[in-house]
Amino acid sequence: MPEGRDISPQALVTLSAVAWISFRLAILAVLVGVLYFGCAGVMARSTRARIATAAAVTGPVTIALAVTFNPHWTVMLAGILLSAFGFLVGLVLVTGPSPISLERRVASRSKRIPVALLGVAAVGVVIVIGAVDLLVWNPQAKVPALSFDAIYARMVEVDQFSPSSAIVGVTLWAAFWGGSAVTVFILAARRSQMWMTPRRVSMLLLSIIGSAVFFRFFAGFSIGMSIADTFGTNGASSSIASAVLPYVGQLALATAAILSGWAPKIRNADIPEAGDVAVA
Repeated sequence: MPEGRDISPQALVTLSAVAWISFRLAILAVLVGVLYFGCAGVMARSTRARIATAAAVTGPVTIALAVTFNPHWTVMLAGILLSAFGFLVGLVLVTGPSPISLERRVASRSKRIPVALLGVAAVGVVIVIGAVDLLVWNPQAKVPALSFDAIYARMVEVDQFSPSSAIVGVTLWAAFWGGSAVTVFILAARRSQMWMTPRRVSMLLLSIIGSAVFFRFFAGFSIGMSIADTFGTNGASSSIASAVLPYVGQLALATAAILSGWAPKIRNADIPEAGDVAVA
């Protein structure tokens, strides 16, 4: 949760509500993913695929029960072994004779470009907020008694902190993920890239948002540690933006995963036992 004297009770209540909603949406996304996986296993004609699905679903449930009720340690071990077995066998089946395939589908530029523009704008907002938060808002939230200039001056004096290096790190982070989003937009805008359907564009840009939020930690690591060493605080982020962005990233990745699960299925005529295989 954010800290500091400037954090109002209303902001904390709002953030708590966002966390409550985000957590339940993430749980819903996980349940949808389990449903997709279970349906894929049921529809598969291969006995091995059904066994792998049963193990992959039963394993995490067993682990959850073991954590909740604390039974004998063998229950936890059984859950771990079932999960590992289901994952490994499923991986072998996916990379075997009936891999996930890419269906040839097309979409016009008039459908691709608006989605790409909206996605690039969303990535830009996340990058700008994330960068400003790392360099300005979070340091001020950690040390509210000092001004922005005084915080940095103190860090330079006590911890030999290099503001230029921190700015370079944040800039590289922003440039990489911003450039990735622009690349997706360029591909979506080209007439020859008709395979870039709106769903695929959304999947890519949502994945970029989630990845950018995740790797933001590394971009701001030196700043957070210098604040902790200089002022005797912990290295955790304290601003409201730092508290909200992880939820944004998690929801973006969960939504991208759900969109990938909406892909239709095709019939693999060459391998009858494979049945239906998922396509992107």
